Amino acid sequence: VKLKSPRVPAHQLLEQSIGHLGDSLFLDYRHAIISGRLKPGQLIRPQRLAARNQISTAYATKILDALSVHHYLQPNASNYRVTNWTDEDIADLIEATREMQTALQLRFAERRTSDDIAKLRLTLEFSFRQPISPQQLEAFHIRFWSYFHQMLTSYKIETHRTINLATSPPYLRRRMLNALDRSQLADLHNNMKLLTTALESSDKNIIVALCEDQIHTFAAATIADNARYRAIADNSEADYSLTSEPLSSVGDRPTPLRGYREPLGWNDYLAFQLC
Repeated sequence: VKLKSPRVPAHQLLEQSIGHLGDSLFLDYRHAIISGRLKPGQLIRPQRLAARNQISTAYATKILDALSVHHYLQPNASNYRVTNWTDEDIADLIEATREMQTALQLRFAERRTSDDIAKLRLTLEFSFRQPISPQQLEAFHIRFWSYFHQMLTSYKIETHRTINLATSPPYLRRRMLNALDRSQLADLHNNMKLLTTALESSDKNIIVALCEDQIHTFAAATIADNARYRAIADNSEADYSLTSEPLSSVGDRPTPLRGYREPLGWNDYLAFQLC
């Protein structure tokens, strides 16, 4: 009897590794977008990306599709443009995130197991060293992603995960964390510890209050930070050398690194050896 392999949804295939070179280019372009070397609205052609890096157009398209799934890019006919969110777009996404996160956390509190709680606590088992370095910020990105991804995957319902990731995509999550100063990052870490205790005890009032606190901080910082990106918006074609000047650093914030691709499961998270 030949057993069929479980079908992996198309969008989730694009979240998986696309090979060493593909993952490397994914991270290069993601960092260029986050840093402002690639400007909001700029055009990216798969053929030009392929020629620049001596890869096939099909492979270049796969890399750009992966960036699009995470909302760093928007499809534009057979090409792509760097995502260019208005302040209203950011506000709407954050409000949708608030609604989805609150519902997710309340539902999780009803169904969580002791193993689920232990995994959440493990992602938070660290202390920030001041001043928070770029390396610590990237590690927190991985921890923050894994914390909420663990809630999503505990459902074992792919459609629920898909809706949450579309509502609060990785690009938005990275922009939200990057917009926080060192004090706000430390406060967020503490908020998540308190949230874990509330999830364990199923204290719905505290869960809702802590989620509201998180979103309030994210909203103000991210909308304010979006003005920096809007100011450099450009509809011209991208510089595929990725050597344009980045956005200047702001205030008391650690500078984001090129970083890593987000883990897709608990074992992937453990492989980072952050604990």
